Amino acid sequence: MDLCNNYLSQVERGYKSISLDKLLKIAEVLDVDEKKLFDFSKLPNFV
Repeated sequence: MDLCNNYLSQVERGYKSISLDKLLKIAEVLDVDEKKLFDFSKLPNFV
């Protein structure tokens, strides 16, 4: 994949945004279903 570690680190920390096509490529490389990237139903509720 053509993404540098520094860029990915900045995305993780919220300093950079990532495009949908790059996000889907990461899911493909990690062999993760794209739907799971957008399933927020199992996140803790911080109300």
